[in-house]
Formats: sequence, C-alpha cells, structure tokens
Amino acid sequence: MMEKIDIAKNPKSSEKELLKLCEDTDSVVRLAVAKNPNASSLVLERLYDFEKRFGNNRYTLYEIIMNPQCPKDNIIDYYNEYISWFWHFYIYDYDYVAKPLNKILNIVLSDDCPLTTLQKASTLDPGYAYHRADDGFDGGKFTKLEKKIAKIAKKKLKLVNKQYSIAVNGVKKMSEDEQITQKRNELEARRKERLAREKKMKELQSALIDILKKSKEISDQLYEQDIDDRYQVKTVPRVRIPEERLLVRVNDHMEINPIYLEFIDVIDFSLISTVNLKVSGGLDFSRSNISIDPQTVYNKDLSYSIFNDDNIRFKNLSGCNLSGTDISHERDSIGIEYAIVDENTLLPMANTSSRGIK
Repeated sequence: MMEKIDIAKNPKSSEKELLKLCEDTDSVVRLAVAKNPNASSLVLERLYDFEKRFGNNRYTLYEIIMNPQCPKDNIIDYYNEYISWFWHFYIYDYDYVAKPLNKILNIVLSDDCPLTTLQKASTLDPGYAYHRADDGFDGGKFTKLEKKIAKIAKKKLKLVNKQYSIAVNGVKKMSEDEQITQKRNELEARRKERLAREKKMKELQSALIDILKKSKEISDQLYEQDIDDRYQVKTVPRVRIPEERLLVRVNDHMEINPIYLEFIDVIDFSLISTVNLKVSGGLDFSRSNISIDPQTVYNKDLSYSIFNDDNIRFKNLSGCNLSGTDISHERDSIGIEYAIVDENTLLPMANTSSRGIK
C-alpha cells in the first residue's frame, strides 16, 4: 500500500507508473495521483474518466481539474456534472466553486481555447449558483460569472462560424481559372508530399537492411563457435519488423516479403502470426525463432524447408506435406501419420509415429 502511495505522490514517477495507478481500487492512491504536480494530461484524463465512471469521488475529481495539466474539456465537464453537489454541501467554501469557474473563464479567454471547450462553455448552466439568503449567502456573483463565461464562449463561436463562412464563400466566388490553378497547386502539393514520404520510406528501409546485415554477421559468428544449437537460437540478436511489412498477401495466403528472406535467421518472429503463412519452398528456419503450428500453415505444406526442434509447436505433422523437408534436428516425439514424404525427407532418428505415411 505505502509503495503505491509513494509512487503516486512522487513527482519523479514516470507516466507509465502513474497510468497503472489511475484504476487502482484504493481511492487514497487515486487522490495522490490527482495531486501529483507532474502528472501528465494523459494520466489526468485517464484518471478523470475512471473516477467519473467507477470511483465517483468528488474530491478526487476536484483535485484532478485543479491540476495545471488537466485537459480543458474535463474542467468544463466537471463543473457541469458536479458543481451543484458542492453548492448543496459546501455552500460557504468558495474554493470548490470559485476556482473551477475562474479556470474556465481563463480557458475561454485564451487564444488557444479548443472549439469543443467553447461549445461546452457556451451551454454552461447558471442555475447552480442560486441565492441562499436564508443561510446568509448570496450566490448571485457566481451566477453572473457563469453567464459571462457562456456569453464570451458564444461570441467566440459566432466569430469562428463567420470566419468559416467567409472561407467557404470565398472559394465559391473564385473565377474558373483561379479554381483550376488552386486545384493544380493542391495536386502538386500532394505529389510532393507523396514523393517525400516515399523517399523517407526508402531511407528507413535502407537503414533496416543495414541493421539486418549487421545482425546476420553477428549471428554467423555465433554459429561458427562450438555452441549448442538450442542455445544459439536463443542468443542471436534479432530484429523486430512489423507484421504488415514483414508479410505480404499473395492470392489466398501470406508469404514472407522476398526482401527479407535472406535475413530469416535474425528476424524476430515471436509476435508474427503464422496462420495461413507459406513456409514451404526451400526456406531455412533452422536458425530462426519462428514457431509454427503445422496444421494451420498454408496448405499444411512444409516441403523442401528446414526446421529446428523449437520451430514446430504441438509436434503434430499428421497429414502434412513433408516432401524434401528436413526435420532431423527435432528432439521431441512427433506424429507424422498420413503425411506425404519422399526419399529427400529427413526425419528424426527416433520418437516418430509414422502410421499411414504416403
């Protein structure tokens, strides 16, 4: 418990640590996160959302919106949702009402006030700040402040709509030649943007290939040493490539992108799906960390490829095409019932169930 509190209070705690505590079951921990001066807007937004939906601790919500990093829309939402509660129970505590209102006013007056915040502020309900003459308290000044905020927000929204209307009408009033020129300029700008993007992708691709080549050099050096095969597979420096770049669709199945085939040894396949993936056709996976289920790869076809004993999950090769396949490194018991084999198939020396082989 104290460890969580310490993390929540510590200004040096990372965003990742604070995000984990946003949904903590202890309200004291969440309150400490809300008061953390270095909590990011993302942390406070996540905490506000959780507190509103599940915790509903109004004091924690108040501390969230009073944090300088709190997103502006959350402040407006808080005021509309919860301020009436504070009016009822803390009528003499000006801070709970005045401070959020003044924050909203400053936000609406700022030049960078988001459009969504202006829209919410324009509908601010002044009904919460009512007269409590019987308690010797007059909330009239807060009513006036709420009305002022809504008025400013509406005025700004009207100006935004006017500017948008001028921009749209301005386009309509352009001559035909001007419109053609504008369209031509837009197309040219898009072409330059596309070329710049393609150039950047080529540079990134070139850098990735350089990294793969360096990793392969290190891998080759490791394999030249007298080290146990299984150990080598796990110590090779591997490069992670996003699945959408590593694999390409070919008709009804997936294949490894041809530009990466020579680097199979050093590519990290740990997060890559092998369902409907083509693994046949002379591919050498013996030094890779790929892990396949032979029953779900494309056509259950492993022909003319090489695998190590870590490559094959579940050890079930029943009904698979093993023509020319090298699985001689397999150490565990495997089943190859009704599999297709030929004189080029290299099977393990023992622990192989081969009933019905074609």
